[in-house]
Amino acid sequence: MGCIACVNKIDTSIRQCESAASITQEKSWLTEGPGKGGMAELKISGQSTEDIDKVIQNVVTAIENAGFECKTERLHID
Repeated sequence: MGCIACVNKIDTSIRQCESAASITQEKSWLTEGPGKGGMAELKISGQSTEDIDKVIQNVVTAIENAGFECKTERLHID
């Protein structure tokens, strides 16, 4: 991501993904440093690890379909 329009596109892609109802909180931002890039943080709900895995895959797919690279760096389960 290199500009606010890209952040908005990521946010929209996440809000409109197939699993949007399972996303309870989302934010994305540009990272600082020499290269273009950004991060997103999501809070999601699910009844099982399969549910959580499906939400993660749907979000990754939505972001990639918007034209961005996407990978999961961390997963914290409460």
